[in-house]
Order: sequence, then structure tokens, then C-alpha cells
Amino acid sequence: METKRYASYGTLAPHHQIATFCTECTGRHPERRPKTHEQNARYFAHLSKFHNRPLDSIRTYDLSQLCDVLETKGNIETAHRVAAFAARVYKYAAQKGLTDANPALALRGGLKAVPTESHHGLTDPKEFGGLMRAIDDYPKATVRNALKLIARVFVR
Repeated sequence: METKRYASYGTLAPHHQIATFCTECTGRHPERRPKTHEQNARYFAHLSKFHNRPLDSIRTYDLSQLCDVLETKGNIETAHRVAAFAARVYKYAAQKGLTDANPALALRGGLKAVPTESHHGLTDPKEFGGLMRAIDDYPKATVRNALKLIARVFVR
């Protein structure tokens, strides 16, 4: 893998910088929803300190520090999504033959788990009756029928 390095650190042929691949990778699917493009732009912004760096200069430790900062701020899910975004960019760069390593893959299992919230089921027959009456009053027939079916056949 040959890259043309210039005199100062971080200046590299533009097609070898991570910013170029982030832009190219996210621009491959213009048919996706605008919200998806907005989310990718946010993940791209989180990687801003790496934009002018060569692909091969970014290590797992660098991405880990970035994710640690996000986790410290309480943005645990964002840290996971930024790591996944970086992994997609590196996968795309590897497919183009510009890198052999994907430093974001090593982050799996090393980030804090995203907190989840469990929702209790309806076990009281009176509460279930109230749910069914609320479903009967739902204005859209297709949704109403689907909810009735789910309530009657869903096994937990």
C-alpha cells in the first residue's frame, strides 16, 4: 500500500485522508432518508479531530479515547454509533485497497453497555381489558385490527 506523504504531518494525498472516505462512504447511498444523512453528518463531526489524518495513522487507542470522552459525558449510545460509523468507513477504505486494518473493530466489547429499560407486561385482567377497549377506539382500522391480533396471539 503506497501513500504519498507530504512534508508536514497529516498532509497526505487527499484521497488517503479519513475525511475523504467518510464523505465518500456516506455519499454512496443518496436514496437513504434525510435523517440518516443528518445522523451520519453528526458522527462525521465527532471524528473531526481525525479528518486530516491518514487512514493508517489512526489507531484503536485514538478511537477509544474519543469514545471514552463521549461515554464520560453520558453519551454511551453515541459512542457506540460513532465506533460503528468509523468501522463502516474503514471497511469501505479496505474495499478500495487503501488500508488493511480496521481499528474500530477492536472497540467491540470495550465500550460501556447501552443502558436498557425493561417494560412490564400486562398481567392484570382489568388492565388488559382497558387496553383492549383503548384499541377498540383507535381510529385507523388496519392498525386497530393488527393491535387486536397481536394482543391475542403474542406469546411472551
